[in-house]
Amino acid sequence: MNKNLAIQKTIIMFSYIFPITKERVNTWERKGKVLKLINALKKGSFEIRANAAQALGNLGDKRALAELIKHLDDTFRNVRNESSRAILKIDSSDSINRLIEEKSNFWNEMSENIKNSKAKNQPDEFDKDFYSWKGRFKRNITMTKAIKEKLKRPMRWG
Repeated sequence: MNKNLAIQKTIIMFSYIFPITKERVNTWERKGKVLKLINALKKGSFEIRANAAQALGNLGDKRALAELIKHLDDTFRNVRNESSRAILKIDSSDSINRLIEEKSNFWNEMSENIKNSKAKNQPDEFDKDFYSWKGRFKRNITMTKAIKEKLKRPMRWG
């Protein structure tokens, strides 16, 4: 058990020293390192996750399916798209197609709802003092005065 913990800590330490880059993902794809690509898909930036998903799809290893399915709900569209393409390359059964279609419809509805809510919440007129430097300056002065008043009171140590 302690040996596994030491290995995990070492891996975490090396991940800070040697960050995951596109070149490393491409190297892992050429060498067929599926587990490293799955790790990159879990922990990389959105660009790395998209590249890792694409590489896993090119390798076609079924061990990556579970993690790729998790990334159908990724917040970045590129990662979702690459994950769905990779899943279809690995397994194109009807159930997988339905799952990808459901997730795609969900995210399309979400983006439409966000667009509509932004359009409704646009203010007709806005407080010019709030957005100007003068308004910010007034708020800073008010806050400074409040802090000075608090500091004038004696401090109580509990």
